[in-house]
Parts: sequence; structure tokens; C-alpha cells
Amino acid sequence: MATQTAPTPTREKMLKGLGYQKSGEIEKAQRCYKQVLKKLPNNADALHLLGVTYRQLGYPKRAIEYIQKAIGVNSKQAPFYANLARAMMDVGTDAESMLAVSEKALSLNPQEKEALNIKGIALTRLKRTEEAEKVFQQLLVMYPDFGDAYRNYGMLLREEKDYKKALAFFHRAVQLIPDNPENYVERARCRLEQKDYDVSQQELTQALELFPKHAEIKHEAARLLFSISQTHVGVTYAEEAVADDPKNYHRLVTLAVHYLMLGRG
Repeated sequence: MATQTAPTPTREKMLKGLGYQKSGEIEKAQRCYKQVLKKLPNNADALHLLGVTYRQLGYPKRAIEYIQKAIGVNSKQAPFYANLARAMMDVGTDAESMLAVSEKALSLNPQEKEALNIKGIALTRLKRTEEAEKVFQQLLVMYPDFGDAYRNYGMLLREEKDYKKALAFFHRAVQLIPDNPENYVERARCRLEQKDYDVSQQELTQALELFPKHAEIKHEAARLLFSISQTHVGVTYAEEAVADDPKNYHRLVTLAVHYLMLGRG
């Protein structure tokens, strides 16, 4: 009978951190990884996962710092590059750089899910549409329940004005990840471009019930209400969207046209 090696304190702390991270207790996960790094400052897995937690908490620059340190210790891990590319996207890195990092991940593991996803996004931004479509198609064959891929493929299709097909992808993204407000936002944008106002109003009402404080959903509600001549209702959503981000160009324009329509020049 084979004997099992007892887990080390470091491994136990890493597993505990992963458990917290998977359950959404990101700050607790961070504490675990920091405790590991206090004893083992060059532990590549702890550096990488700590970086991922910073991205999850909305600090992508710090995420990049830690993930790059992890790559400096161990440059042969595809997930390290995939998560680096994701953090780079969050800080607005150029598409060429995102593409290069995602391809590095795929050179180590051609099936790395997040790397394929970022590659498809980068190719879309570079207007290399046919290549991007092939990547998203490959991704969805390999991972048919990957909601982010449906949304990102839908965005590509919307840019190509294939609205009917794009809507099907956005709807599937909503089904797979109902707690991600981005899916509702992208679907609403596509509905508006199709002038599918009645269905969009129903869907946005549902989205506002699920995410009552989400500013981008409020912005889409304002745009829809303006389009159906309910400016007196939409102006409140437009004002709340601008209050969330006073320098957002698109939200400012939406609010301005509401004011003009209401005679508040």
C-alpha cells in the first residue's frame, strides 16, 4: 500500500488561498499568498496568484508587477502569460503587445483558455477579423460553456454589423454568466443598433433589477429611452451614469442630448 506524503505548511497555505479565491473571498486569499511569500519570496505560484487577486480587486498595474515577478522566477507557465495579458488589457495596453503575450502563453499550451480569449480580442482590435473569428470558433469548440468567449465573439460580429448572429451570442453569454453585467450591456447595445426597442426595454428592466447601481447599464437605459422619446425618464439614468464617471465622453454626450431634447440648452 502506497503511503502519501504529508502536505507541507506552504502547500496547505496555498490551497487555503485558492479556496478563498474560488469562493470570492479575495482579501483572505491575498493574506494567504503574502504569508507564503514572507517565507518564500520567490515562490512563483504565490507571486502569480497574488497578482491575479490584485486584478480581481481592480488593481491591474499591481497585478502586472507580481505576475511579471512570477514569470521571472518561472518562465514556462502558460497561465502566467495568459493572466499577464488579461491585466495588460485592463490597463489599456496596445493590442500588438497583448497579442504577443497571449501567443507566448499558447506556445507553452495551445489550449490555454484565457490566452485564446485575449488573442481573439487583440486580433479584433487590430481589425484582423477573419483570424479573430477562427480563434473564437476554436475556443468555443474546445470550451463550449465559456461565457466570455460568446460575449467577445458577439462584439466582433456586431462590429461586422451581423446583428442577428451577435445577439444570439450575447444572449448565450447572459445565460452562461447571468451575474456579469457586461453581457447585458453588450446585448442592449446590439438591440439598440437593430432598433429592437420593445425587447430591449424588457431586458434592460431586468438588468436594472439585477444590477441597480451599475452605471453602464443605466447609460444604456438612458440611450434606449431617448430613442423611444421617453427623455423625461431617461435623463435621470443619464445623470446617474455621468455622476459615476464625470469624464466619460459617451455618457456626457448622452446626457447633453437629453438636456437638449428637454429644452435645457
